[in-house]
Amino acid sequence: MALSPLNCTRCGAALRDEPTDGLIRCSHCGQNHVFKPPAPAPPPTLAAVTSTHLAWKVPVIALGAILVVGVAASVMLRSRPAPSSTSGNSAGAEGPGDPSVSYKAGEAVDVYWNSSWWPGTIKTVLGEGRYRIGYDGWGSSWDEDVTPRRLRRRSAAR
Repeated sequence: MALSPLNCTRCGAALRDEPTDGLIRCSHCGQNHVFKPPAPAPPPTLAAVTSTHLAWKVPVIALGAILVVGVAASVMLRSRPAPSSTSGNSAGAEGPGDPSVSYKAGEAVDVYWNSSWWPGTIKTVLGEGRYRIGYDGWGSSWDEDVTPRRLRRRSAAR
């Protein structure tokens, strides 16, 4: 076993690296120095092994969970209708619907938004060719005021 450089405590001379019978003798002044090899480290306990092995896993698992939630939120936000503006006007007033058709409150309709038809319900007839609609399966924060150009009657087959 090679030791790190040791010096004699009496004269300061370098000591040789290998002990004899547990002693290291200074070749310069003859002073004996007791050599005790370091005790072997105790084997790690199960708790120490577990905490050491989990130490890197916890942040990685947390980061993975954050990524999964972020991706899921991103997908959900892309697939839902845009919220109405604060003025009650819809973001896109024009659509392929028929402007001459009128609707009643409670009627099931499809609402044109972002080049797609979304299932909805007429909540209120506002007059002047405008309707307050709610998207089926979405909260009231997504309700919009729309014109018939963005509406069509929902057939029973859909």
